[in-house]
Amino acid sequence: MRVANGVSLASRCRSLGALTLATAVAMPVAAQVSPEAATEEIVVTARKREESLQEVPLSVTALDSQTMTRAGIEDLSSVAEFTAGLTYQDYAGGGLGSPTIRGQAQTDIRSVDNNVGVFVDGVFISARGNLDFALLDMERVEVVKGPQSALYGNNTFAGAINYVTKSPTDQWRGQTSATVGNAGRRDASFVLSGPILDTLGGSITAGYSEFDGTVENTLGENLGGWDKKVSVTGKLEYRPTENFTAKAFYYYGTADFDSTAGTVYVNNCGGFNSTGSTTVTGRGGSVYRFYCGNLNAPDRVTVRDNITFGNQSTSRLGYIALEWDLGGVTLSSLSSAGNYDSNALVDFFYNANVNTPPANRQVLIPDFGGSKDWSQELRIDSDPDRRIDWTLGAYANHFKIQRQFASGVPANPRQNANNYDVTQSDAWAIFGRVGFDLTDRLNLDLEARYNNDEREAALLNRNTGIQVDLTNTFKATTYRVSLDFQLSDDVMLYLSNARGSKGGGFNNTPLASEQTFDEEQNLVYEVGMKSKWFEGAVTLNASLFYSNWKDAQLQTVSMVPGNTNITRNAGDVTTYGGEVDILWNVTDAWLVSAGYGYANPTFDDGTIDVQHDRRCATAAACGFQPGPDGIGIDVSGRQVDRSIKHTGNLSSTYTWIANAFNVYLRTDATYTGAQPQRSLNLDFIPGRTLVNARLGVDFDNRIEVAAWARNLLDKRYIFSSVNQPERAPISSFTTGHVANGRTYGLTATYKF
Repeated sequence: MRVANGVSLASRCRSLGALTLATAVAMPVAAQVSPEAATEEIVVTARKREESLQEVPLSVTALDSQTMTRAGIEDLSSVAEFTAGLTYQDYAGGGLGSPTIRGQAQTDIRSVDNNVGVFVDGVFISARGNLDFALLDMERVEVVKGPQSALYGNNTFAGAINYVTKSPTDQWRGQTSATVGNAGRRDASFVLSGPILDTLGGSITAGYSEFDGTVENTLGENLGGWDKKVSVTGKLEYRPTENFTAKAFYYYGTADFDSTAGTVYVNNCGGFNSTGSTTVTGRGGSVYRFYCGNLNAPDRVTVRDNITFGNQSTSRLGYIALEWDLGGVTLSSLSSAGNYDSNALVDFFYNANVNTPPANRQVLIPDFGGSKDWSQELRIDSDPDRRIDWTLGAYANHFKIQRQFASGVPANPRQNANNYDVTQSDAWAIFGRVGFDLTDRLNLDLEARYNNDEREAALLNRNTGIQVDLTNTFKATTYRVSLDFQLSDDVMLYLSNARGSKGGGFNNTPLASEQTFDEEQNLVYEVGMKSKWFEGAVTLNASLFYSNWKDAQLQTVSMVPGNTNITRNAGDVTTYGGEVDILWNVTDAWLVSAGYGYANPTFDDGTIDVQHDRRCATAAACGFQPGPDGIGIDVSGRQVDRSIKHTGNLSSTYTWIANAFNVYLRTDATYTGAQPQRSLNLDFIPGRTLVNARLGVDFDNRIEVAAWARNLLDKRYIFSSVNQPERAPISSFTTGHVANGRTYGLTATYKF
């Protein structure tokens, strides 16, 4: 099997294996030590109740607080690096976050909704520009793969990610941490938790970070960093009796990111544009219509950061959770409110022809604005230890999102395109679950949800003054059926069938036929195993899945010249694959973990993509098979754009314990496979392997000093890409966003 740049997957695996072996050889044999915390039972809430990870008939990856600290996991992108089957990309300076599970990619990056829902303690985050919550004092992060719509709703079409925060502690504890690193990295954080009264506990966390970035910019300072990130979290837990608990939570975070470190790739294939000359603006820089080949990262970029400001975001989230144990049943209430802002002004010119007249050097306001939401969930759960246990719940949610997309010259970003959209949603749902212990070893679980989502939109083209008002109601019934069998005390097998759904929406276009798109559905069959071997020294969890994705929402080009891209239900997708996670306590001192995910999402027969009509006078002119009646291009059998087939990670942690201190060495290697950027599969972000390392000394579990490095081998790569239409003549150009190179530093932590 081959991957990008002609490197075989087998050779990638050999490289990862060599890294782990090198760690083992480099460390001496340890004296008597205690096993890693990772050998302890991991509790997750993937089914809205606490369960052992090994007993949940779902494919779940859970990253605990120690793992996140030692692996340097500090955002959603690094969560994805250590989760088989999960990838994460952001676009336009970080304002359009797109997590992808099992290859079911967010091809429509400007959609109001994500294919993967992100939650904080079960509270849904509605704003795509505000998904990267500061991972300070987290209990764990859970990644649940496959449709979770039955319990979590429409935005979990492909899976769910849940940040689980720590509860206040029974005794006062605190922690302060400081980091210094290359490229101006400076971090500081503070945590304090404990009992305020006999019945009231509280915690507070605060963090600050700044980073200059490592991507060299020929027109200014380095890019890839942020001027500042600030976050504050507060949590109260009130327990007046053993039967009642009330929790209050509030999060505030703000971030000021650099301009996107972007580059333009000169078109080199796909037939000639309509004039046979280079494009007027010069961004494409070629008479050709497309770019073919790998999107390799340049050594430096050319970005006018003096006239742009990247992405600025602010997040505010609060919730109140109440829980009553009524004897045999538990009544729960979860009320939340969120307020999110995200704004950006990014360079749209990059390294294109320097002779381009300044009037044509475009800038872009890429779909940013504000979002407000509230939600209310009421749930009643039976005693989980009963032979038949059940859950019954009701949910209501409202959100309002204001977005602007505009482009033009620096003096007037709204010159060429200026769309302003306001979308509101009022949704309600009822859901339930019933679990049957059919025998001591065989369990059946049924979940179902009915969701009613009433949406309205005011879509304004400020250049023309035309406003379109649209309304629609999207209804969906989703479910999951799972059967698990305890083959032995250490091996559990399961089967499941689940249906997921994602609501439809609206496009800002004057063509009535383009203004509305329908919901999409995802039907998944899965078989899996949860197991422990060799007296618990090895944990092996694996799953295989088959998915039928109906009415896929794909981003395409409007038939109106100069209009922004729109979303269509372009066709169906078939996906199959699986994941495997291994945790191996080689010795009491040495822990190895590994994960691998494979997904193969391809368009079904008869799928026609019309987004290329404006660039190809005919399909044959660009070397492709046309659709019926010569309209569009047949993309049957091609890999879904922005999907990734292969993901993998391998980690080794070696710990040596002396009388007064512990020393640990953790090394990590993560692999992300090649990614096609369009349904035509012409241009690819190449696959990449990244290596991280951390060497720490812990003095009596009170003071820790750690030296760390991320992207240790200084890999240059593109982390996301966007294909954009030219204004005139009809053509397109491809941009890539360059990731940071090697970063390293020193972190000191004091616990009290």
